[in-house]
Amino acid sequence: MLARCRLEEAERRIEDLDAYNRRTSLLITGVPETSGEATDNLVLDVGRAAGLNLTADNLDRSHRLGRPQPGKVRPIIAKFATTNARQKLFDKRKELTAEKWACRQGTIPER
Repeated sequence: MLARCRLEEAERRIEDLDAYNRRTSLLITGVPETSGEATDNLVLDVGRAAGLNLTADNLDRSHRLGRPQPGKVRPIIAKFATTNARQKLFDKRKELTAEKWACRQGTIPER
C-alpha cells in the first residue's frame, strides 16, 4: 500500500512538472510542410499573420510532431523564451483563421 501511494505521488509530481514546462509552449496546426523547412521561421510567419512582431529571440525551439505521413500535415510545437511571448500569440489566435492555421495550448490529456 505504501509503495502504491509513493508511486501515485511520483506520477502526480511528474504531471505537475510536465504541465509547468509546457506553460511556454503552443501547438500550431495547419501550417503546410515543405522539405528542408525551418520551423522557427514558420512560427515567426504565424506570428506575423496574427499581427505580431515576434523575433527569433522570442523562440526557444520548435519542431514538427510525429512522423511524416502522406496527405497529413504535422503540427508544430513551439517553445517560447517567455510566457509573455507565448501569451501574445495565444491571445491573437483568432487572427489566424483566414490562413486556416490554429494555435492551442500544449497540454497533456488527463490520465
